Amino acid sequence: MTATVDRDRSFGYFVYPFLFDPASGTPTSFDSLSSQIDAASILGKHVWEKVPFPTADLMPHVGGFLNPTAADSRTGRPLTARIWKLHDDDKVGLGNEFGLAGKAVWYLSFYGKREIPFRFGEVGEKKFAVQLVLFSIGVGFVVIQAAPHSDSLAEWLDFVHAFRFLRGRSEITIRAEKRKSREETVAFVPAGVLDSTSDHTFSFMDVIAGLLTTAASQGATWWRPVFVPDTCLPFTNISVRGASEEDRTAVIYRMRNFFHATQDIHPSSEDLKPDHPMSLAYTANQWFLFSLNGGAFASFDAPDTEFFKTTLPGHLRNIYFLAFLLVLHQRFALAMLSEQVVQHGLNGTEEEQLEAFKRIRDSLLLFTARGYFTQAMQSDHHHRYYRKWQEVLQIPQLYDEVRDEVRDMYERSTLCLRQRDDERERREEKRDKRLEERLSLLGLLFAVPALIVGFLGVNIRGYTSHEDGLSLAVVTSWFVGGFIVAALIYCLWTRFRDKDDL
Repeated sequence: MTATVDRDRSFGYFVYPFLFDPASGTPTSFDSLSSQIDAASILGKHVWEKVPFPTADLMPHVGGFLNPTAADSRTGRPLTARIWKLHDDDKVGLGNEFGLAGKAVWYLSFYGKREIPFRFGEVGEKKFAVQLVLFSIGVGFVVIQAAPHSDSLAEWLDFVHAFRFLRGRSEITIRAEKRKSREETVAFVPAGVLDSTSDHTFSFMDVIAGLLTTAASQGATWWRPVFVPDTCLPFTNISVRGASEEDRTAVIYRMRNFFHATQDIHPSSEDLKPDHPMSLAYTANQWFLFSLNGGAFASFDAPDTEFFKTTLPGHLRNIYFLAFLLVLHQRFALAMLSEQVVQHGLNGTEEEQLEAFKRIRDSLLLFTARGYFTQAMQSDHHHRYYRKWQEVLQIPQLYDEVRDEVRDMYERSTLCLRQRDDERERREEKRDKRLEERLSLLGLLFAVPALIVGFLGVNIRGYTSHEDGLSLAVVTSWFVGGFIVAALIYCLWTRFRDKDDL
């Protein structure tokens, strides 16, 4: 491809999503975990620097959730989300230990064919290289900002296609060099990477794992993947110049599917339509592109005005990217809740299931109140873009599905517990009734022989009379015999009664 990329306007963000336990701190709270990240340091250098969310065009209540005020802190309002960037100050920050603060030269091996030199951050500005974003429900993101040094469109397409595979593809590797002098460079392996090869290549997933491990005192086990293993979701802005009308449709198709520049493509006529359902027109020759694997903004021969050179790229980096993160947070929060429903749905006792679903229900209610917004943006363009992401990622359908799952399973657990309690009460009532009946029968075993003896006026010689009457031995035999017959009748009766109760 002969078209070029305006590097000053273009950028590439790569989002690695993960889940964590928001109550894994000590004491158990998201605030405690945030405090640990604030204080994290290695070799006496800070790892993360707290920064605010870009909330310029958010609805006030949404902005308040992301950037709590001093008044919120005084009233004890819980944190909803936090964002940090990798501390890149040479004296007190750790960015250079990872080679991400501009002191190293990086290369991506593209399927063993060639190496693509790339950078972290942006040209001309000291922007972040890596950000860490956490939402209190238990969803987090590592955001890497990286882009090729070249202005070749083919290299940009190749880089975006390949860099998202953080590990798992042997022909996509990373290596880095640090300049020892003006003429000499030496191989560089970032801190935390333990699995580099003899030629000092490694997977960038090792860098991310190292950064996450340093984030909190819980160590490497405090986070777990939620997306395709070791894969990022790109969010790119590529401003193209010099592409023909015929090439534009192919470039848009490649960008939407994250195909590399030489990959065979066979798009249908529907795929090449400018009003494709996975696209959203912004202005003439500019489109937002959507997919389940990431998003992009494609711009062709944009005007050389202040708005298109500075303002629009700034909006894409800030408010549009934040909208993307908010919807990704909704997507993975709902996936997490659905996973919890599956884990606890049919496991454990009724009490354990009910307690589990109480926690899941409370998490869903918290997410609904502080994370699931129908309208988060104030301006028309931003709102349409936000709603389009919700449509593409099927957030309303996922929300309804999880809500119905939680409600049905909670009602099932409650019903099972209620039925079990009712059955236990019925069994206790039967047991008490049988006990009363048996006590009454036992009384009859003694009462009936005594009544018979008294009713027949039996005299016992030597006791009730001196000469007439039956001997004590005969009376005792009758009494014992009657008692035995009554006991047998009682045993037979209780046996058949117990069978009837089963």
